Amino acid sequence: MQPQQIPLKVHTFNKLPGTLIKACIAAKISKQKLAPILGINAERFKQYEDTDYQCAIFVEILEVSTALGVEFETAVILVGFQEIEAVKKTVEKWRKEKVNLATGSPARSTIILSFDRRGRNSLS
Repeated sequence: MQPQQIPLKVHTFNKLPGTLIKACIAAKISKQKLAPILGINAERFKQYEDTDYQCAIFVEILEVSTALGVEFETAVILVGFQEIEAVKKTVEKWRKEKVNLATGSPARSTIILSFDRRGRNSLS
């Protein structure tokens, strides 16, 4: 007889895919049994697990969670304001570099790679 619930801890949202894989193992549900419940073939489900769900969209991850009976007892989300500011600065820098590349601004040096008729390359 299986227990009613098995607690699995998820320390970060990035660890949710691994926890779903553990939930499948704990529930003793194979890909072949779970895939039809999800309305997908077993090969697609295998792709989810092989890529740590990177190929799955968020709603598919939710569907797997629901099919496995996964419930979040407590969820605490910490918002890192310093991290947000650091990301904003990085994005601004990337955008400026992208604009400089698009406009040909001299603020960034450019190497042009050209090929002669024989397919050999030369730097300009």
